[in-house]
Amino acid sequence: MDLNENIHILKHMKSVNSKVLTILQSKTPSAALKLYDNGADYVICPSDMNEQYMSILIDDYITDINKVVERKLKTIERLKAKDIKNKEKEDKKNNVTNKTKNILSKKVHDVESLFKNLKKK
Repeated sequence: MDLNENIHILKHMKSVNSKVLTILQSKTPSAALKLYDNGADYVICPSDMNEQYMSILIDDYITDINKVVERKLKTIERLKAKDIKNKEKEDKKNNVTNKTKNILSKKVHDVESLFKNLKKK
């Protein structure tokens, strides 16, 4: 399921019953944060969680909802940090790519100038 489908289902569920517990899955930290922004009670990010963790989450929900809320807040902070790190990594990659393009462009220009100078002689 993609992010827009998850948001659509989430909004529908909350419109039918505002107290319904919503646990959704996202592919990325950014998507998880968007689901939280749209009212998800808990979002599972597979790269972040395993089956055991899910079992503990359900047990905590049954016995003490405050534990789930506390875990949710910690998870949001961790996802934000991971999202920032991913964006920084992408920016760095783009920066290196742009620098490489500039260097190659300059080298091509230098080679063209060299050929022009050789033709003049």
